[in-house]
Amino acid sequence: SLDNHVTPEGVVATVVYIMQAVFVSSHNWRYQSQLDRDRFCHQLLSLCYSILQRGRSDSDNTLQNLLHQFVVNLLLHSSGHLLLVNVLGTGVNTIDKLIASAISWTHTAVSVESLKISFEITDLLLQNKPSESITPLEQALATRTIHHPTLSFSSSLTSTQHLITELAMYIYHHDDPAVPVGATKLLARLAAVAPMSMFSCLGQEAVALRDCFVTRLS
Repeated sequence: SLDNHVTPEGVVATVVYIMQAVFVSSHNWRYQSQLDRDRFCHQLLSLCYSILQRGRSDSDNTLQNLLHQFVVNLLLHSSGHLLLVNVLGTGVNTIDKLIASAISWTHTAVSVESLKISFEITDLLLQNKPSESITPLEQALATRTIHHPTLSFSSSLTSTQHLITELAMYIYHHDDPAVPVGATKLLARLAAVAPMSMFSCLGQEAVALRDCFVTRLS
């Protein structure tokens, strides 16, 4: 664990290794089950969030500041952002199906918590971005499309949604208020910093999403 004020050199080295050698490539690993994948992903995201949440120290704790800056740069500029983007694109339908099936509450809770942490991490990364240049993370958020299987006799058919639409559609989730709140906060951050038209990303879902947002707010 990380102390509140002092991060020992040994812990820093361990965290750097985990972030550089594990976090960046873990989304390509093979796991025994989906639950194992989701649990491991949640542990990595929790570690990352604990570092970013502390922010930079105003004191002379240079190890904490260096570790914070290292994680920010790694997730903004390397392939480490892919794990974040994959979790963000889980989709409201997948989350709701997990909750409705109630096969494993542990699996459902891990998936929902990972999604909420990913909202916070991405928001903190965009907030702490050191330069005005567009980063690979922002590029992925602006261009990534998510493919979901559709109900059809042909299992090869999929529907495609822009990642921004997937984020906006979390407004349809009702079981955990933190999910639509986290997604909306991230969308607000993206609208302020991302070089794209939010409306064009929403496409034909724009009107329905607008109506749902108004209904949830009223």
